[in-house]
Amino acid sequence: RVELAITCELRGPRGELPARHTQRVTVLASGAVALENVADVTASETESLARVGLRFRVPRAAAAHVRWYGRGPHENYPDRRRSAGVHVHSQTAEALGEELTKGYVYPQACGARTDVRWLAVQPSPGPAASSDAPGLLICGSQPLSFALLPASDEAIEAAAHPHELLNAPGTEADSPLHLSIDHRSMGVGGDVGWLRTVRPEYMVPAGTHRWTLILSPLAGATGQDDLLAAAAPVLPPDLIDRVQRSVVHEATPWSRRVATFWLPAPPVKRAVAVAVWAAAAPLFVSWMWAALMGSGEQDGMMGGGPGR
Repeated sequence: RVELAITCELRGPRGELPARHTQRVTVLASGAVALENVADVTASETESLARVGLRFRVPRAAAAHVRWYGRGPHENYPDRRRSAGVHVHSQTAEALGEELTKGYVYPQACGARTDVRWLAVQPSPGPAASSDAPGLLICGSQPLSFALLPASDEAIEAAAHPHELLNAPGTEADSPLHLSIDHRSMGVGGDVGWLRTVRPEYMVPAGTHRWTLILSPLAGATGQDDLLAAAAPVLPPDLIDRVQRSVVHEATPWSRRVATFWLPAPPVKRAVAVAVWAAAAPLFVSWMWAALMGSGEQDGMMGGGPGR
């Protein structure tokens, strides 16, 4: 058993720290890998985060076929999923990629499948899956969502028309596919034609998000029983306890929001900012007090005339 921790920080132009992602990687003797994730987003400039999750690049030949136990077979989202039944679905990566180049007038993130209990990525369906090109099985501590597309989020954002993605860098025949595994994702909204709002229950709030992924190798597992057996790897008791005790989401305290977006991150700049705030606070209070007293005196003068 091997464990290691990885921390990634996202800093703003002033040195503030609006987001931090910590990942604890545990490699088990069975070959499975546990990814314990903590995404700490202090605040967001928008009302909701678009997604909280991980992105993978997988070889195109090793991810030619996908099977999942969740909602499908068509794409669905948190507020657009009632028509998608929960079953074991299968699809080719080529068909999933066509949703990006043929399904929309403007390139945009698409192809999501929600409420996924497990996801199997394999070179080919049925008996053609061989042990020399094993697949990958992905499970989550909570139901997750996934999308498998031939272009990255950056390429989709830069393209203005679908045909531009066919020749974009990174979309060649031998380039990897882009697999998104999301713990939380925002709804698409638009249930009222003249509004683009997303209902509050389908938004992803800022705060601390915790989730765990289990990645297990599939060596020639083709049958339903094989996948179900591989979907339940033997985990150490301490790891199970740690996952079960973790709080899925915690809101960010207001004090941390103020400290993040009003105080620069480096210690020296932070000390200078605190000194400036301490010096300016009495002046601000005295100015407010004078303004209130002045308005009170004016009200008294205006109302002090003789009665009629």
